[in-house]
Amino acid sequence: MKRILFVELNEDGTVGGSHGILFDLVTRLPSDFEPVVLFYEDNPWVGRLRGEGIEVHVWDARRREESASLAGSRWNTAKAMGGLIAYRRAFIRDADIDMVHLNNSPFQGWDDWLLAARWAGVPCVVYAMGDAHREPSAVKRWFMRQFDRVFPLSRLVMHSLIDNEIPAERMVLTYPGLDLEALSVRPYRPRDEVRDELGVEPGQVLAVMVGNVRRWKGQHVVVEGVGGLSSEQRARLVLLLVGDIGPLHGDYADELRARIAELGIGDTVRFTGRREDVPDLLEAADVAIHASIMPEPFGLVVLEGLTHGCAVVAAGAGGPVEMIDEKAGLLYDPAKPAELTERLARLLDDPEGRARLGAAARVRARDFDIRDHVRLIVETYRELLD
Repeated sequence: MKRILFVELNEDGTVGGSHGILFDLVTRLPSDFEPVVLFYEDNPWVGRLRGEGIEVHVWDARRREESASLAGSRWNTAKAMGGLIAYRRAFIRDADIDMVHLNNSPFQGWDDWLLAARWAGVPCVVYAMGDAHREPSAVKRWFMRQFDRVFPLSRLVMHSLIDNEIPAERMVLTYPGLDLEALSVRPYRPRDEVRDELGVEPGQVLAVMVGNVRRWKGQHVVVEGVGGLSSEQRARLVLLLVGDIGPLHGDYADELRARIAELGIGDTVRFTGRREDVPDLLEAADVAIHASIMPEPFGLVVLEGLTHGCAVVAAGAGGPVEMIDEKAGLLYDPAKPAELTERLARLLDDPEGRARLGAAARVRARDFDIRDHVRLIVETYRELLD
């Protein structure tokens, strides 16, 4: 049995799509692979993974010590980095790890985990979930090329990695997916019950935007788009902003609340905070909105909206463009909130068209099954370990 160490590098106090993708992969590995998961900070996925019988390590205290050690002069930082690499190598050796899989991006982990894996003599692979930009440092680009395999989650990300001189032959395009079979038989709360609980009146359209509250996610674009609707249209709409704010993004949330009050749309736009019942919300919703102002590497929330039969309105750049065709959703330019206003008005005023988009969305979602994602990654593991 081969033991694979999965390292989630996020440590900003929030959880998001990368955690879900990690969970979906490690809980579906074949029996000849044993996952070991390491988080830099405690989070709700720790308990879920342990509940699945998976070995999980949390480095909360360790990371605080490491952050403190990296402060100071360049010489002290260099010495501290050497210690970090040695500690990781020892962890890999002591835990009998056969491969390291970093869960976020080749722009991270190249200076510690990649080097530790090389020192320990095991392969190191990495998801590429974001950072679609040109890295200015030639040294960093060289190290990024040393990963044994890179798994870009969309063609957008793949092209950005090619621009960073990562060889195409080292990449395996692996669109994330959902467990469509499980979702099709999962029991959902009754649609009317959910809508009643949320205060959605009969005849109102329920729109949901799922995503942690961060500026790049574009909640302000949605606020402006809703603000452009007529008062009569807004009265027919309920918009939920579903997601954790997190300790670093409180100022942005305050800006959003102030702008909502200024536009007089407080009866339409509602913050829900983090919810554990997002599938129930999407099943009860009519519209799912995506608004990232930077090209989304993939946009798992778009796929979730498609899967649950919502009429999806998404930013027309990045991963969503690879999921949404002319029948299964609407695209717009997030730099032009008026375009979002027009798309929302169209959906509000055309219930039959809204229903057609929702039906086509479910069909389109079938092209993104988690089993295909896992199969491609497992094939790569076997290639590197055989």
